[in-house]
Amino acid sequence: MLFQSLNLYSILVAGLTATIIVFMRQLSYYKQQIINKDLKMVPAYFDKKMLYKILNNNCDRYSALEMIKSYFKLKTARSLSYEELQNDQQLNELFGDSLNYFIDNFISKSDKSVVANKAFSIQDEFNNTHKLYAFLEKNKILDKTHQMLIYVKVPYIMTKDDEESLNTFIHLAKIM
Repeated sequence: MLFQSLNLYSILVAGLTATIIVFMRQLSYYKQQIINKDLKMVPAYFDKKMLYKILNNNCDRYSALEMIKSYFKLKTARSLSYEELQNDQQLNELFGDSLNYFIDNFISKSDKSVVANKAFSIQDEFNNTHKLYAFLEKNKILDKTHQMLIYVKVPYIMTKDDEESLNTFIHLAKIM
């Protein structure tokens, strides 16, 4: 008799409502934890197809730069040496002084740094962004023909996420 007088429908609705409320609170709690810790997912999860090609197809630096060039719709993406930079008048005007200062500073440092990475970025009047990535190694710094630089010309203004992705892919290309 006691069970017949209970309305199971109202109990079921109350239980479902409580479950939804708990679920929504947990979801907002995890979202707030991510925001508080400032954890960022790498934009577009590295575009899994491109990352797979770069890491698993045993491709050399040239083909990795070509894939980066086509993926980000860049005008130029190439690897070059310090000597090639000095011979290229436009690049030397853009990056010559700042790169020389960076190299001199790297060589003269008293700490025992073996490797240094630096990205230089300049925007011209046509909204093209010129980026030069320098990867310096102490044992190869005096070799002017060593491919320690990667030059990229971006024909548009990049979002911060795109720029972070580009920087990550350039570093991956250099590692290979």
